[in-house]
Amino acid sequence: MTAISYTQAAYIGVVLFGPIGMYVGVVALKYAEASTLGPYTLLRLVIGVATGIVIFREMPNLLGVLGTVLILTSCLLAIRKKPAPRPVALAEAF
Repeated sequence: MTAISYTQAAYIGVVLFGPIGMYVGVVALKYAEASTLGPYTLLRLVIGVATGIVIFREMPNLLGVLGTVLILTSCLLAIRKKPAPRPVALAEAF
C-alpha cells in the first residue's frame, strides 16, 4: 500500500472543504448584505495564489501580488463600519 502524497492530500482537502465553503457562503447571505459579501467571493483567487505557492512552489508575478493586495484591501474596506445615515428633517423631505 502506498502512502498518500502531499498533493493528493491537498486534493482530498479541496474535495471535502470546497462544498463546506460554498454552504457557508450561502448561509452568510442570510445574515449580511450581498454588497458587503461581494469582495469575499474574490478570496478564492487569493486562496488559489496561496495554494500555488505552498503546493506547487509557484511564485506569483507582480500583477498577481498586486491583485492579491487589492482583493484583501477590498475585503477590509467591506467590513469597515459605515457611518449611520443622517436623519432627514421633516422640512428637508418636502
